[in-house]
Amino acid sequence: MAKNKKKLDNYMLVDKIEKYISENITKIISIIAIVIILIFSIQIIKSIIKSRNEKIISKFGSYELLLANNLSESNIDEYIKFAKDKAYIRDYAYLKGAILYKNIGKKDKSVKLLKKDNDKYNELTKSLLFDLGVTTNTNKFIREGKLKSIWAYRNIISNNKISQKEIANYKENYGNSELGALLENWTNK
Repeated sequence: MAKNKKKLDNYMLVDKIEKYISENITKIISIIAIVIILIFSIQIIKSIIKSRNEKIISKFGSYELLLANNLSESNIDEYIKFAKDKAYIRDYAYLKGAILYKNIGKKDKSVKLLKKDNDKYNELTKSLLFDLGVTTNTNKFIREGKLKSIWAYRNIISNNKISQKEIANYKENYGNSELGALLENWTNK
């Protein structure tokens, strides 16, 4: 008797499910269709965005090739103008553009670009500004920078007289590097 009751309960459960499905079949199919459409829409949007980004990067690469083959002020201007509104390549383009301006002798344009906000390449930007003769806080980078040894080297050679003590401190802090040997050359002049 217990087996029959269990079978009866199972049949009743199946009957309830079949009844629910038959009454709500259009709703169920609509929900499944909406989910499938949403999945396809998301995939299409992702592929459109990816394609757009690849197109921008490809065009940016063509500017890089143009600059490699035909370095001119107008080409650098176009390169900077193209990257200006694209946040993910702007910092790189400003740094590279500044280097290229420096290479063709346009120091003022180089400095102007380097003084724009450049978070990604801040230390490299300040380094190039220092090379161009713009006053830069070297102590900050000696303490916190990734190029500590180079900043310390620059700080030492910016003094008119280099002492043996400064050279010894440099070698102690940064090892017996090539820069330490160059400092010794400065004292021999």
